[in-house]
Amino acid sequence: MKRRVSSSYGAAGSFAVLLLWVYYSSQLLFLGAEFTQVYSRQHGSRRAERQAAQAPQSGNQGPPPVGPST
Repeated sequence: MKRRVSSSYGAAGSFAVLLLWVYYSSQLLFLGAEFTQVYSRQHGSRRAERQAAQAPQSGNQGPPPVGPST
């Protein structure tokens, strides 16, 4: 009498394979997120520095205050 391993475990075997696939997929996703974080900290856009460099250098710092001046 020959038995196959896959038929003896049935749905439990495919559920275990599904859990392993989810585990490895999430690990790959987290590894990519970690790589993206490190890369963006080292080579990311420096938006604040660019905006400060492009800001007008005149004495006008914005709209005048609202309300009575004392």
